[in-house]
Amino acid sequence: MKIIISEIPEEGLDLKINEMTLVSDSVTLLQPVNGELRIEKVGTEVIIKGYFDTTIELTCSRCLNAYSKDLSFDIFTTYHPVSELKDEEAYELHGDEMEVDFYSGDEISIDSLIEEEILLSIPIKPLCSEECKGLCPVCGADLNITSCGCSSQQIDERFAILKKLLVKGD
Repeated sequence: MKIIISEIPEEGLDLKINEMTLVSDSVTLLQPVNGELRIEKVGTEVIIKGYFDTTIELTCSRCLNAYSKDLSFDIFTTYHPVSELKDEEAYELHGDEMEVDFYSGDEISIDSLIEEEILLSIPIKPLCSEECKGLCPVCGADLNITSCGCSSQQIDERFAILKKLLVKGD
């Protein structure tokens, strides 16, 4: 979905997004994206704010099983024309400018904005649950389903000699 900047009325534009499909190589959507946007134009700036929700598929970092996660996120981005950067050799964003983006031409892609927000909402270490036991480091069994009976006291033979030091120290 694209927003044509020259067609944004003075009073702004309200958009309701229903059942928006998003094709992404980075994330799998299990449900279409739904939400609302408020788009305002102030001079050459375009301010987009709103919220979205969807359900995505993630892989647990402990047990490697796929699971679904509901996402709800707010959007607040101010777009400036890319021509503002031409006078600058390098433009560095500061902490208070992290919600700033740039557009060229007369349109802004809402799809890329939503995909970016979804990617930023994904946890660094996704877990299917806080109680996930993960995989056995010896045999690879899923410890959430079965207990494998492998010894967790397995000692690397290179360090076995150090165990003798602990016995002498008592």
